Amino acid sequence: MARRFLLISVLVVLVALGTGALVVTGRSTLQSSRDAVDARWAGLRTPLGNRYQALAKLPSALVSAGVPSDRDYVHRLAVAGAEWDRAATRADDPGREVVAADELEGLAARARADIAASPRLSTDPGVTQALAGFDSALVPPADVGAYNDAVRTYQHDRTSLARRPAALVLGFDARPLLVVG
Repeated sequence: MARRFLLISVLVVLVALGTGALVVTGRSTLQSSRDAVDARWAGLRTPLGNRYQALAKLPSALVSAGVPSDRDYVHRLAVAGAEWDRAATRADDPGREVVAADELEGLAARARADIAASPRLSTDPGVTQALAGFDSALVPPADVGAYNDAVRTYQHDRTSLARRPAALVLGFDARPLLVVG
């Protein structure tokens, strides 16, 4: 009985040491991968900020053109724009910023489809000017690609068999891809 207890105790200690070693060795790789994602994101923050500052003019232009302010995408454009502003101002959670950016890009695409389908909206000067401002605020595709490549590398690192325990224990959360345009 004492021999069994000793064997189980030794196994528990070995498992704990092995897990600890995996966490310690995985941390530096995970940190480097996440830092690469954050560095790529920092370069996108300004061009995206310019893009969404231009997009912020679209809801009021749509309302001025006769679209009800409580229409879903008009309201959500304003809410998502405010979320982007909060996230980008704090600049402490790139993942949250990317989610807000992706939401704005999706809503802009939806607004564009509604505008194109409406002869009244597609010829309204305020609406076309707001949309043109958004379209002219370009985000370099190479920078978006570099960011997304860094995210893919980080995601691969954090979900690999050897590093998954460290990612879970140390809080290395997922980072979303950025979809622009």
